[in-house]
Amino acid sequence: MMRTLEVFPWPAFTFIVLVVILLRFTAMVRTLKAMTNFAAVTATACFSSLTPMKPVSRALKEQITEMAVNGAGVRDTARVLKIGINTVIRTLKNSRQSE
Repeated sequence: MMRTLEVFPWPAFTFIVLVVILLRFTAMVRTLKAMTNFAAVTATACFSSLTPMKPVSRALKEQITEMAVNGAGVRDTARVLKIGINTVIRTLKNSRQSE
C-alpha cells in the first residue's frame, strides 16, 4: 500500500506560511518590547539611586583633619561624620597638598 503525499493548494499553503511568520514576528516584537521596557526600568532605577555629591564644607574638612591628627582611622572618621570613606581620603589628600 503506497501512501500518497497530500499537497496543499497554493493559496492555503501560502496562508499557513504567512500565519506562522506572523506569529513568530509577533512573539519577537513582544520579546523586544519586554527587553526595552526592562532596560528602561533598570536604567531609571540606576539613575534615580544616584545622588549628587554634596560639597565638603570647610568645617567638615577641619573636623576630618582634626580627627586624623588625633589618631582616628579613616573608617572611624567616615562613620562618625556620616560621610563616605572616599570623601575622607580625598579630603586628607587635598589638605596635605594645600599645606
